[in-house]
Amino acid sequence: MLLIRPVGWNTSWVRKQARLSLLLMKNIVKLFGIIALVTVIGFSMAACGGDEDGDAGSTIASGAQVAYEEGFPEESKSIGEFNWISDLDDSKKTVQLSKYIDNPTTVKITGGKLDIKLGKPKSAYLDSITNGVDDNLTVTPKDVKTFFIQEFCAIDDRYYLYCAKSVEEVAILLYVDKNVTVKGTADGEYDMSLKQGWNFMIVSEKTGKVTSSTTLPDGYKWTVGKANR
Repeated sequence: MLLIRPVGWNTSWVRKQARLSLLLMKNIVKLFGIIALVTVIGFSMAACGGDEDGDAGSTIASGAQVAYEEGFPEESKSIGEFNWISDLDDSKKTVQLSKYIDNPTTVKITGGKLDIKLGKPKSAYLDSITNGVDDNLTVTPKDVKTFFIQEFCAIDDRYYLYCAKSVEEVAILLYVDKNVTVKGTADGEYDMSLKQGWNFMIVSEKTGKVTSSTTLPDGYKWTVGKANR
């Protein structure tokens, strides 16, 4: 299936997604930077939430087939390490995952196959799930800490790895330090049952719903893109 990026869609759509996700917590605006989805193909996916292997970390993807955005330069497909994310202290910069997440951490593409293994976020960077939450949403329990990863970057920030189903449906990685539910209706409908560990937070502009899953939902794929700069 080929999804062509409409000219100029990028900025306005990301802003809409940021407003929707802001209903959950205030810091999602600078954490939500999903870029356009284009050609994607099938892959395999391992469980996230509850898949903690102690000090071995959590397996997010193992041997997942990745795709590349239309027009992605052939010579750049050899880039394998995506161990960088946006700096929470300065969203215009990228930093190594190790700043925020304990080892072991692996985000690597080898021969077109993706492996992601993430340790636990460092306690100093966990944020309260009720921080800025809308009054119409019910969070149970409330003493839960979270951490988001919206996309992974290569070392120079020109290449990024993200997960989505379409330009209106994206999935970001969300860590919680204990089981929690987030339910209710604000400008969108929230129905999340998050398990301790890494989860997928699924934001759909198409349906106006925010849901969650411990495994990647049907139709969601991993894609590599190149920034237009």
